[in-house]
Amino acid sequence: MDHGILYKPAIIGIAQVQFTDKKTGTYLNKDLMCQTAITDDPIPVDWDNSSDFDIVLSDLEKQAQEPAKFMDLPIAATKSENYSKWSRLFSNWIYRIQKYDLMRSPSLKELSQPGETERDFRVRLQQSAREKRDGQMEDLRKKYSSKISSLEERIRRSKQVVEREAEQAKQQKMQTAISMGATLLGAFVGRKAINYSTLGRATTTFRGVGRTMKESQDIGRAKETVAVLEQKLQQLEEEFRSETNELSTKIDPLTEELETVSIKPAKKDISIQLIALCWLPFWESSDGRLTQAF
Repeated sequence: MDHGILYKPAIIGIAQVQFTDKKTGTYLNKDLMCQTAITDDPIPVDWDNSSDFDIVLSDLEKQAQEPAKFMDLPIAATKSENYSKWSRLFSNWIYRIQKYDLMRSPSLKELSQPGETERDFRVRLQQSAREKRDGQMEDLRKKYSSKISSLEERIRRSKQVVEREAEQAKQQKMQTAISMGATLLGAFVGRKAINYSTLGRATTTFRGVGRTMKESQDIGRAKETVAVLEQKLQQLEEEFRSETNELSTKIDPLTEELETVSIKPAKKDISIQLIALCWLPFWESSDGRLTQAF
């Protein structure tokens, strides 16, 4: 028969499977329809050799199209008790084999939605990454803001100390210069002999010189304190920039390697709707080759 239709017997199984995972918050119902050949082999129905059967039940016909021929029906298909057995085997096969895979972002700890493509998932992750990055940036700013503000305040106070010490040193120098000038003037324009008053003023003058030297040392120490604090501030600002740059490149949903989370059904969540004998149409060429016609 040239391009005739040959009907082969098969067993179809229809089930409703619920995939539930409380940890990830996934609840999904899936209608499963499979078909597998029925043979005269010791194991007439093997669901491991089944394939998806994407067809609407209303499309099934009760009568074959003419002209057509049928392959012999295996004896196992004529025994009604076998269908209950194949139903249990179908349920066990679903429990053992079936799973629902979701994609997971390791960095964002987010799962894809059922039916969501990888492209759509990554686009959604970009928005989540921006929101998370903004939040982390804000936390980072708060963390460094208090430290930077504290250092800036210490620098401000240290600079005030430098200014105060410098002003005191300036005044001390002026007082020392005036005192020394008065001492020398008294020594040379007064009596030729140095009296006790002149000695007292000289002593005061020399003490003033000592205080002037001390004031200069205080200024030096205050400036060193300012320099140390400014260096710490620079290091802190560099740390902030470094952590900010690292945060900006840390999360990249477009290149991140996604993990696979597989959810398997519990036995109680597998409901077998139908196990039935079905005749599947194939085109048969003149040389006996078969081509699926459904």
